[in-house]
Amino acid sequence: MDQTHAGYQTPDWADDVGDSSEEFVANRLDPLLDSFLPITHHANKRMQQRRIDLFMVEQVIQFGREVCTRGALVFAIGRNEIALLAKLGHDLQHLDGVHVVTSHDDGAVLTVYRNRDLSNLRANVGFGKRWKRKKWGRTVAG
Repeated sequence: MDQTHAGYQTPDWADDVGDSSEEFVANRLDPLLDSFLPITHHANKRMQQRRIDLFMVEQVIQFGREVCTRGALVFAIGRNEIALLAKLGHDLQHLDGVHVVTSHDDGAVLTVYRNRDLSNLRANVGFGKRWKRKKWGRTVAG
């Protein structure tokens, strides 16, 4: 044993883990396997880091507003959606500000995050007059 771990002792229960831990991992139900949503490795990692579970992601996609921007579909739940759905009997307070970014191609969840400021969530960002001016050297009438 190296010097950095010289004083470390394993607990008594650690000796019994052996084969039972492999069986536990093999028999464990993974909620991502039961989902209809394709989820990228990056999105899965961000879901764990930000404490957003699969059920929350499905609720945001089902009830949230949908905006097509920067080549992706973004679903978000804000105060307006929460107030509207509260009248219908759905309590979505815990989803305030949750965004789910999905791809256009296959609908895979690319990432998830929380941001209660929805003012920057606009359709077709990056395809305005500045883009045309930059690309063509002049403003195109439209």
